[in-house]
Amino acid sequence: MSYKSKEKELLSWLKSKIETDNTYQKVLTAFFFAKQYHSGTRQGGNIPEFQHQIEIMLDLIPFEKCMKNPVEVFTTVLLHDVVEDYGLNDKIWEMNLSRLKILSPVMLSDITDYFGKDTKKYVDNLSKSADGVKKGSRVYYRNIGECDVS
Repeated sequence: MSYKSKEKELLSWLKSKIETDNTYQKVLTAFFFAKQYHSGTRQGGNIPEFQHQIEIMLDLIPFEKCMKNPVEVFTTVLLHDVVEDYGLNDKIWEMNLSRLKILSPVMLSDITDYFGKDTKKYVDNLSKSADGVKKGSRVYYRNIGECDVS
């Protein structure tokens, strides 16, 4: 299935969820927030950068009923690389300044402002670096293990 087909499938699913549960609007907002940053390509320019987040979402949708808080899980999935890849002092940010010129680096405080303190905590747990500070492997994996977002 092509990237565009996957994106269309995900958006269709999200819009149908919002019709019955308005809390999923937060996930849709996270989708568009993350997509504006992940607008480039990866792996030699062959794969859309945002495909990673879309594929994780599509893989998790069948498990939605098993989740305690699916809105937070899906929101975190969409945002988990934004702070890491497009935060302060990040090489990806510096390499993509021309593409991102109207945007500013994403800080954990931005995640709190737009999505709440719980989402900020989960995004921070799943990020290898945040606010210009790189986490060591032990801290990163400990945070993942302690993350209660499921």
